[in-house]
Amino acid sequence: MASAKATIDHDEIRKWVETRGGHPAHVKRTGTRRGNPGVLRIDYPGFSGEESLERIDWDQWFEWFDRDNLAFLYQDEKKSRFSKLVDRSTVEVAAAPRSRKHAAPKKTTAAAAKKSNGDGRAKTTAAKKTAATKNTTTAAKKTTAARKTSSTPNTSAAKRTTSHSVIQKWVEARGGHPARVKKTGRGKDPGILRIDYPGYSGAGTLERIDWDEWFDWFDRDELAFLYQNKRDSRFSKLVRR
Repeated sequence: MASAKATIDHDEIRKWVETRGGHPAHVKRTGTRRGNPGVLRIDYPGFSGEESLERIDWDQWFEWFDRDNLAFLYQDEKKSRFSKLVDRSTVEVAAAPRSRKHAAPKKTTAAAAKKSNGDGRAKTTAAKKTAATKNTTTAAKKTTAARKTSSTPNTSAAKRTTSHSVIQKWVEARGGHPARVKKTGRGKDPGILRIDYPGYSGAGTLERIDWDEWFDWFDRDELAFLYQNKRDSRFSKLVRR
């Protein structure tokens, strides 16, 4: 599904991230000496944050995730790494699932077993026939679905581009702006490049810059823009070319 989900459940977030090879991290030089790691991020090997991000443990990450009142926005697709940290007040967050209590299996008494023994054989034979029929039907459905999937292009796959016009048009069509992470630049170098969307967690940590400066350092750092070409998707990542 293309739509994003929001959650604050620690176990759900950790499982989703680690399944995709990610790690909890923060942006270097954005924290304080009081234990505040600063700007939280998820680090994936091979992405542009390799030199600007520093990994931290899950305990510290979740502590400030809750203190900053954030929510985790993600797509529940196997190949998707789309995720954003947003303010909890801007999204609807489902309550954490309650643990289910499993009922203890019923004990079958010897008398009941003897009583149902005669009917049990007939029921077992019928059950086997039913199961065989269901398995055949299921296998046929899976084969048909596999054929349809193989002949249908995967529209959720991300595209890669270095075209300035394509990037600017895609970002602006979704209300985004070129930006950088504060306190990460030196001199004329803006530091870590980002795309800023109103209402997301970067409101206090990002600073908007113009497209000319953004693309200048986009090319100098030899980056590429990874994105999904869907109207309702804001998924994008900066990766090494």
